[in-house]
Amino acid sequence: MILLLLIWIELAFNDGLCVKVESLRQRCELQELELEKSTKKAQEAMALAAEESAKTKAAKEVIKSLTAQVIFKRFTMFCLWSMLLKLSLVIVQQKV
Repeated sequence: MILLLLIWIELAFNDGLCVKVESLRQRCELQELELEKSTKKAQEAMALAAEESAKTKAAKEVIKSLTAQVIFKRFTMFCLWSMLLKLSLVIVQQKV
């Protein structure tokens, strides 16, 4: 009788452990899924950041190029106006 009682206690204890083990296993699986989702979101965010960074870099290059073109055109206009002014002074001096 005592032996049967001990066996019953051991089985009950083992069943309790099995329930806890199963519960921990399920919890572990859920955490693993959450980790995978978080990892995927982080990778997507990094890809988006890299894409935005590339766009920003390209935009800066365009701005530099346009700025250089504007400066060159202004310099060219300044040179032309300077040459016209000198030419007009020469013409005025020749008339006098």
